[in-house]
Amino acid sequence: MTCKKLFLPLLLTGFIFINVGCSDSSSSGGNADINPTLPATAIQITSANADSTAAIAASTTEITTGFTGVQSNLPSTQQIIDIIVDRSFNKNRRSYSIATGLTDSYICSISGSINEEWTDSPTSESGSVSFNACDDGFGFIMDGSFHYSASWNSDGDFTGISNGSVTINFGSDPFTMAFNISVSGNDVSGDYNIDLLYSASSPAFGGFLVETTQALSGTDPFGPSSGQLLVTGGNNSRLRITITSTTTATVELDDGSGTFVMHNNNFSLL
Repeated sequence: MTCKKLFLPLLLTGFIFINVGCSDSSSSGGNADINPTLPATAIQITSANADSTAAIAASTTEITTGFTGVQSNLPSTQQIIDIIVDRSFNKNRRSYSIATGLTDSYICSISGSINEEWTDSPTSESGSVSFNACDDGFGFIMDGSFHYSASWNSDGDFTGISNGSVTINFGSDPFTMAFNISVSGNDVSGDYNIDLLYSASSPAFGGFLVETTQALSGTDPFGPSSGQLLVTGGNNSRLRITITSTTTATVELDDGSGTFVMHNNNFSLL
């Protein structure tokens, strides 16, 4: 399927929506959902940092759109989502038999490990993934876990969800993301829709909460051509990012007054 491929490009610069189909997906019944909330370290969004905040938020969401990460001193959100999507929606691992309670463990290339547990059927997959101080040579160490679930049919329709929290240890700048991602679409047409809610925080840039107020929609292998993101910062400050094409968006700023004003009517997603 295209699910994974889709995911990667979308959220993280072609983002790890790489080229695996939406064939598996996660969610082990024993895992409680995590509800992302506004971090205590949330930054105040102002006209001075609106563009950079929008770029970071968009790249994270790009997890399925192909935006690019811009935070130079932190791993890009794209990298993180890419890893999550790769583990959650890997078409290459799809099974067409029924199997329950499957487990596997991987030694990361430098140090640490990844543990997986999943259940397969001919039209669905669910499971969980945990990172244990995993250093795979990307310049950071990952801890945390998430669960996922996905289903598909012979017509190419698919749906998938992924929920969890990971911490990226990057020198003295730990970066934490809690996320809830859902995706649907069709592998034949390449059409997809993505809804997401995630929080991101780090000593390096503070933090914010991002959610889709309009699903990110597009056609694989391209990034979303429509959709809207709401970024919430400290002191009631907000950004509203409306995608106008696969490469552009408008950015509106609410500095805490409760009113949005146009900040950038031609924001580049490249």
